Amino acid sequence: IRDREMSIDFLKKEVEKQDRSRYDICEVFSPPRVCATARDHGLRGGWSIDLGASDPGTGRCYDLRNPKEQKEVKKMIRRDCPTVLVVSPPCTVFSIANQGEVDPQTLAGAVEMIRFSMEICELQHRAGRHFIFEQPQSSRAWNLDDVLRMSYQEGVERTTFHQCMYGLVASDQSGSAPAYKPTSVLTNHPALASVLQDKCGGGHRHVHLVGKQACHRAAVYPRQLCEAIVKGTQIVKKRLQETLTAQKKMVDQGVCPLTTDVEDVLFEVELEDMCEEDPATWEELAAQKWGETTWPVEETRDSTTGELLDPTKVQEGCQEELGFMSQMNVWDRVTRESAKTDPEGK
Repeated sequence: IRDREMSIDFLKKEVEKQDRSRYDICEVFSPPRVCATARDHGLRGGWSIDLGASDPGTGRCYDLRNPKEQKEVKKMIRRDCPTVLVVSPPCTVFSIANQGEVDPQTLAGAVEMIRFSMEICELQHRAGRHFIFEQPQSSRAWNLDDVLRMSYQEGVERTTFHQCMYGLVASDQSGSAPAYKPTSVLTNHPALASVLQDKCGGGHRHVHLVGKQACHRAAVYPRQLCEAIVKGTQIVKKRLQETLTAQKKMVDQGVCPLTTDVEDVLFEVELEDMCEEDPATWEELAAQKWGETTWPVEETRDSTTGELLDPTKVQEGCQEELGFMSQMNVWDRVTRESAKTDPEGK
């Protein structure tokens, strides 16, 4: 009975996490483009944060090199819990076309924006939500330590596509034609990766993007690219709903998920946020982090096909594997106190 109550409690927390998601998609380092397309397709398009354009919802522009404004954006993410966050920091400084000497202050600002991009992607990833980080395939930003660390995280993958396949067009002396522009993304959901991997088969000519003006215009996402991201987000939402339905079925069948004692979790609440909050709210902040670390939304899906698995068979498989490991005497059952005082540190 106690285990069933725990399952119901976990389920309620999971449902509450979904209910806290105010927007299906938000974007950072971008004027309204994907969010605008999302609204056209019936999704909840949220805010769009960029230095050069004000968001219609907030009426503000943000300088995301500024730590104070970075912190404000992180609070917006925690508050609104977007299902998908699109992050596309400026690539000018990291472009292979930029062969000239870069001012140290300009370089530092560009590196800081990439670092912040990884920070908010990590924020989404840790909370069980999703992100898309985009840069040109040849961008030097892919070699930065922060980006490399994120790319090696479990559940994160990199995919490459050619923007000519998503409607990017440019002009030269011969007229208008598709622009090739190989682009890569990091994302933590297979549905988002699957809609961003179309590559050119060479069936048309390409306009070469030469000069600042041409590159600047090509930085604007074509409509088809925005629609592809929206399509991926729709799939993400559908799978989330399927998972919630499966979790309800698990509770109805009396199948209890493996749980972890809250005392075993190290709450990674940022110190600067803790210091700014009333100490009376610290327990609530810790509980929120605990909620973000439990019940991974993809845990009952096939890791290869993404197919939703029968929860009863999943539980049976887990019990069978645990039984096999028990027969092998892989571990000894001891008290927590004994484990903590073990002189060999086992």
